[in-house]
Amino acid sequence: RDKMVTGVQTCALPISLVRKDVEYAGHGDAFEAFREAAKVEGVIPEEIARRYRLKHDMSLKKMINDLQNGRDENLTEEFIIEKCGDIICYTALIYGMLMERIRDEVQICE
Repeated sequence: RDKMVTGVQTCALPISLVRKDVEYAGHGDAFEAFREAAKVEGVIPEEIARRYRLKHDMSLKKMINDLQNGRDENLTEEFIIEKCGDIICYTALIYGMLMERIRDEVQICE
């Protein structure tokens, strides 16, 4: 069990983050797509990432509800890694945006 958790942390997550980086930024600014979408929607980029993560949160919620109701036919290792990995990736993106925001604010104040 510990090996599986370690495997997810060291293998699947970095691959997912690289995939997300290429998907959203094309090897450029990792937050560019979120910044552009935020302008269109009139919100901050972090909110766009939260909305993207919400789809995966709802899928995980459905999976947990299915388990609670005795339905586990869709529960596979691949599905768990995908859903939890996507949530972790979007959370990491939000974390990065927030950290960039406070670092930029500190630099402005200095």
